Amino acid sequence: MLDALADAAIWTVLGLQFLAALFFCSFGLYCFLMVWLHARNKRAVLARDAEIMAAWNPAVLPFVTIQLPLYNEQYVVTRLIETIVRLDYPRDRFEIQVLDDSTDETTQIVRGLVDRYSAEGFSIALHRRLDRIGYKAGALREGNKVACGEFIAIFDADFVPEPDFLRKTLPFLEDPGVAAVQTLWGHLNADYSQITRAQSVVLDGINYVIQSAQCWSGVMMHFQGTAGVWRRSAIDDAGGWQADTLTEDLDLSYRAQIRGWRLKFLPQVLCPGELPPTIAAAKTQQHRWVKGGFQTARKLLPSIMKSGLSPLAKAEAAYHMVALALTPAVLVMAVSWPLQIWLREQGLFNAVLPFIGFTLLCSFGPTVLFLYAQHDLYGNWTRRIHYYLYVMIWGLGIAVTNSRAVLEVVLGKQTAFVRTPKFRLERQSDSFIGKAYGAKLDPQVAVEVLLAIYCLYGVGYMAWRPEPVFDPFLVLFTIGIWLVVIQTFWEPIAQRRALRAMHAVQEQPRRAAEAAGSTAE
Repeated sequence: MLDALADAAIWTVLGLQFLAALFFCSFGLYCFLMVWLHARNKRAVLARDAEIMAAWNPAVLPFVTIQLPLYNEQYVVTRLIETIVRLDYPRDRFEIQVLDDSTDETTQIVRGLVDRYSAEGFSIALHRRLDRIGYKAGALREGNKVACGEFIAIFDADFVPEPDFLRKTLPFLEDPGVAAVQTLWGHLNADYSQITRAQSVVLDGINYVIQSAQCWSGVMMHFQGTAGVWRRSAIDDAGGWQADTLTEDLDLSYRAQIRGWRLKFLPQVLCPGELPPTIAAAKTQQHRWVKGGFQTARKLLPSIMKSGLSPLAKAEAAYHMVALALTPAVLVMAVSWPLQIWLREQGLFNAVLPFIGFTLLCSFGPTVLFLYAQHDLYGNWTRRIHYYLYVMIWGLGIAVTNSRAVLEVVLGKQTAFVRTPKFRLERQSDSFIGKAYGAKLDPQVAVEVLLAIYCLYGVGYMAWRPEPVFDPFLVLFTIGIWLVVIQTFWEPIAQRRALRAMHAVQEQPRRAAEAAGSTAE
């Protein structure tokens, strides 16, 4: 009986590992396809886009509402508003809505900026809510109730658009079938740390290559929540901003396209933003994106399949959202390392070598995708190749975070919208240590510690057995999870030390005064 149960368990895990590897293969092939579609269409599309921009010369410029959703952004809000008022667009043709749900000093800073720029002739207003219902989606929805613009430009607090942003994006909204225009995210602090380097490479691949390929191939793409412009009538037609998922941007984008609208992506228009510099912030952002993506898939996939979209668009949209489960698949591949030993001991390893070879071949798909993006975007791309090592390590290290996000959707667990903290880190000397919005120790780290110990044991066991086995995937995964664990513990400790040191410095004048008073007595 026990032997039968053991065999069933082995074959069940083996089946899961096979499915995970198959999923990983499919993602590699998807990456190859996106690179091919991008390379095939790039020259013609960019030339046509340049003609549209050059020909745009309306008799009357359209009126634009610029929405700035905020929640506790004291370090970056000044930069944001000062950037927006420098846009190269007539003051009488745009209004600025500062949608502030903050509970800290941010609101006081905003009031001062609003008063200053209102006196200079800008149409700028502070909008406060009594509650934070709906989070960002709720703030945008409330802003739309009083918005006067035909078009709505949206910028998160950490983004810094160029002065010609509106003049480069609005020409494409002359097409009445276009619901929104999305620009390419740049990175203000890509070289700040290994974490930001890794994120910059991943986002370049996803945004520059995949978003472009989706747009140019006529399949579904999505607005990324910031650095873009929406047609107000398209928002209303699609049902407005809704807060039943954590990715209100993806949700609205897909609902609009189900209704027959199209989205336009402009990789040639760069809008820089700040990358999360801490592992805690990066985990928060990844968890929200993955969980929100799965929530949107559960909400909209039936409608997508019933819509009048092309079979290719339906298939790509379904795969794009389901591909968020790649990280749990990677986790399955990492924890099932004992099966390699079992397959070798049973003499079955050689039988699966062709599939292992195919999996390895497909694993180059993400590498090609990311390096292709680096080659196209940066003149010094050869000096950035080593960034991909950070991508592999960081991407594997956050497997628990993303797997938890998927599991929460499967179990129907609701969680709040947790914003990503920003610290205005523009130079290498800038630091998040000692600032508000500091890192807190996530209880999830207990699972990460156990997984890290288990994988380290696996590496040692495979290396020191009579017939050593080297598994590069397990080695990279182990390094990644250990680095994430160490960083997760280090950040709150460093934060507390910095705050104690600041408090001690602030206390020195008081103590000196007390000491002087005692001496005088």
